[in-house]
Amino acid sequence: MKRVLLFFTACILVGVIFFPAHIHEETEHQSYAPSHATPTHSAPLMRTLGRTESEGWALLIGMDDMNKTNVYGYEAVAALRDYLLSIGYSEENILLLGNASLDEAREGLKWLISHAKENSIAIFYYAGHGTRNAYESGLCLKDGILWERELKKALDDLLSNNAFIGIEACLSGNFADYMPCNSLGGPGRVVATSSGDWTLSYAVKEMGGIFSRYFIKEGLQKGMGDSQPYGNEDGKVSVEEAFKYAFSMVERQHPMQLPRMNDQYPGDLVL
Repeated sequence: MKRVLLFFTACILVGVIFFPAHIHEETEHQSYAPSHATPTHSAPLMRTLGRTESEGWALLIGMDDMNKTNVYGYEAVAALRDYLLSIGYSEENILLLGNASLDEAREGLKWLISHAKENSIAIFYYAGHGTRNAYESGLCLKDGILWERELKKALDDLLSNNAFIGIEACLSGNFADYMPCNSLGGPGRVVATSSGDWTLSYAVKEMGGIFSRYFIKEGLQKGMGDSQPYGNEDGKVSVEEAFKYAFSMVERQHPMQLPRMNDQYPGDLVL
């Protein structure tokens, strides 16, 4: 019995366990590869509350070909930028980073924290590969890992009472836990992840990352999140409504992906 306990303990204390951020499914469709050119701005079918240029700030990080596996992360965040521009955000208020390094991500976080005030909308969205060890999850960047504790420490300085944090990556559920030690959640925030603590996120050629496809491109841009039974059909798509729609659609395709949301925002958060 003692040997079993010792073996189990040793397994828990093993170093970092690396996983690919998405499992690819080969299809007969043509590859829907991301373009790093400036995205074309397309107006959504539904429109949220109009924001003035000073009210919304967004840091968007998209990772593509890590470990020779394309997870279409840049495509996802470029689509989110298109959406934000279409509802009134200024280009100067959106920082879009493709295949970012650790230093670039850290500087981006400083930029977001320095600009977003208490009444601002603040958005941090990462799409790419994820990893974790026995204690915390991490986001894979070009030259290293942005671990959960470092990200939490940075975002603890975010003053915004209207914050949305979205992460599409494998093994990312920890970021949306309600335990205060490492979770990114808190009052005035909505945290959404594409997977659970130990589950994978999926991508397919014709769709890109499945969670971002349903959350951004359909839930927000096309307004599907506002439709019944996910939303209240008031003409405004909230983060919570878009997540409910994305969760339902992801569950149909990959029941074990298990997207997660930590919602401590009073009412519904409309970007």
